Amino acid sequence: DLYLSIDFFIQVIFPGRYPGSSFGLKGMKVEDLRLIDEENRRIRYLRILLDLHLAVILSGGVTLDESYRVVERLKEISERLFPGKGHVFDLVCLPRFRRAISEVFKAS
Repeated sequence: DLYLSIDFFIQVIFPGRYPGSSFGLKGMKVEDLRLIDEENRRIRYLRILLDLHLAVILSGGVTLDESYRVVERLKEISERLFPGKGHVFDLVCLPRFRRAISEVFKAS
């Protein structure tokens, strides 16, 4: 399931600090809370991008070449949002996109 994969991706990037995890906010500095809010915003943004682009690929609305470019671009965005975590995209998200692309274009 894509949501499980993305949740795993997020947990690897931010162990113990992903939306829905239970960690105490009491006593945290305002700046730390702002940083956590910013991380959560980037996580939501990446999740939406991954979901939407996977849906576009699965719908057959793009060519094979465009599908590969979409995945490359998503990895670039992921690395920009979370520097140094590109390997996590390769481990968690890339296999999902490869399966979707092979499913849509297997007859080609």
